[in-house]
Amino acid sequence: MSKLQELIQQYCPDGVEYFTLEKIAYYSKKRIDISEINADNYISVENLLQNKQGKISANTLPKDNSVIGFCVGDILIGNIRPYLRKIWLADCNGGTNGDVLAIHIIDKQQIKPEFLYYVLSSENFFLYDIQNSKGAKMPRGDKTAVMQYIVPVPPLEVQAEIVRILDTFTEVTKELQTKLEEELTARQKQYEYYRDSLLNFEGMNDVNWVETKDLCIDRFWLMPATPSYIAEDGIKYITSKNIKNNKIDFSTATNITRESYDIISQNRKVMKGDFLITMIGTIGEVALVENDKPFYGQNLYLLRLDETKIHKLYYKYCFENFRYSLYHKKIMEIKVILKQAVSKNF
Repeated sequence: MSKLQELIQQYCPDGVEYFTLEKIAYYSKKRIDISEINADNYISVENLLQNKQGKISANTLPKDNSVIGFCVGDILIGNIRPYLRKIWLADCNGGTNGDVLAIHIIDKQQIKPEFLYYVLSSENFFLYDIQNSKGAKMPRGDKTAVMQYIVPVPPLEVQAEIVRILDTFTEVTKELQTKLEEELTARQKQYEYYRDSLLNFEGMNDVNWVETKDLCIDRFWLMPATPSYIAEDGIKYITSKNIKNNKIDFSTATNITRESYDIISQNRKVMKGDFLITMIGTIGEVALVENDKPFYGQNLYLLRLDETKIHKLYYKYCFENFRYSLYHKKIMEIKVILKQAVSKNF
């Protein structure tokens, strides 16, 4: 029998009590003077990190005379776009604003801040928060609904053991993640070296240099007027931010109605096999559309290549190799955009 099981049998053999969050905590309402905050203890949605990764120093500070104060042990949750899963357990006193929920425990002899943090950073809580959020393009969590979330409150001894176990897993995960990131970085550098070497055709006389536009059967901008956003499932709508590591990341995409999709796409629908290239922000990120599921987006350039002239994946590797030459330039103004190595037989 594990220590946790022993503690449960000892302290709560008849089960664990459950309370709504409002019975054990409340939103901080106290105000503190602006002179009490700095870049390290001011928390806004912008400097809370996605996916429960904590926070970074603030880039800007508010100009108001006072801000909402929080204390060590308070739990701060980003209330804009709950699907980003922004949460932080305060390790200092500081200030925040109305876009962040500063949850203050009523009685720490009833529930430990660390335990409540793990409860509120669980996937169950964030799914609940997302389902109760309001708004389409920039959904906000429902503060009243959050306070109705059901929280298990076992005895403190059981809470402490659960926190110890989860802390141990968290530390091990961080160590493994660091090692994995180091390995991935090394492999990425290795990949880039061989890619660049294989795609270097300098001085070769039997290679055609072909402009991208001559390899396309179609090409156009995805820059529609703002569509109608919806919170529930619909047609995915992406921007440049959704293209990462040469893949389309739909996890943070917004949704639009089928009617809106039909209007903005018209004869310019995205198809399987198309290339999407980011033209705002990090310019030149490229991703290949891998299935026929409908979606749309903006601030992207679409290329539909002629596969009788060039292999799509070959083009993708070439584009990755030379994409930095695109920075601050329009894609079709660059002559011989990628040094395409196309056989003279075509």
